[in-house]
Amino acid sequence: MPKRSFRIALGVVFGTITLVAAIGIYMLMSAFDYAEAPHRGTGKDVEVEIVSGMSFPSVASKLHEKGVISKPSWFRLYAMWEGKTTDVKTGKYLIKDNLTPKEVLAIIIAGVKEVTVQVRLPEGLNMLEFFELLDKAKVADKGELEKLARSKEFLAKYAITTDTVDGQLFPDTYQFRLGEKPHVVLERMIERHRKVWNELMGKHGKSAAKLKEKLGWSDRDLLVMASIVEKEAVLDRERPTIAQVFMNRLLSPSFKPKKLQTDPTTRYGCLV
Repeated sequence: MPKRSFRIALGVVFGTITLVAAIGIYMLMSAFDYAEAPHRGTGKDVEVEIVSGMSFPSVASKLHEKGVISKPSWFRLYAMWEGKTTDVKTGKYLIKDNLTPKEVLAIIIAGVKEVTVQVRLPEGLNMLEFFELLDKAKVADKGELEKLARSKEFLAKYAITTDTVDGQLFPDTYQFRLGEKPHVVLERMIERHRKVWNELMGKHGKSAAKLKEKLGWSDRDLLVMASIVEKEAVLDRERPTIAQVFMNRLLSPSFKPKKLQTDPTTRYGCLV
């Protein structure tokens, strides 16, 4: 190749490299300027949910769709330069619409601050009353909880053969996140119920087995009887006496049909 042609080719290569570098520097400087410029907004809070598995381009697009940032490509370029594209935390964010992109990036990198609330779910309440308390505490919507509590798919997942989860939710004091998913709330209460039930059966398994054999009862029947006694008693000390009266009736050959027909069962049927 003649020297002159070689020099021309070399000049083209260097010129191209210089042009690309200049464009890169320009874009990078523009991205930095953009990152420091507040977004045009009114200062209102915008809810943005970032879910597991979202790529950073998808995150940038979501922020743009919600009106939090104006230039998703530059936002991505700035985040790439900062090395933060893989540090985004999932969660539901409330982000003001007049922040700088730099501030927005800092928020989604820091993550959502978890806010929890303590909720006491006392003994003797049915599932709808539990759901009312959870709704008031802003843990989960009572309508969504009830819908899930009657869902055949959800019941099947936990091998619950009745029409609802009622009787499978343990009364206790819980620490829940605000705005928790309904299935998380119910699953936690079901798991607590089963843990306590297994502990009780470990202590009183022989007595329970004899009772189930005599009356042909299931675990569910034992639980129903315990609930009836609890509702019938005014004072805790009355429970053993009431339970004994009911059991004497059910075990008596002359007690037919074997239906207690107590006030608690009538009230329950009207409520749930």
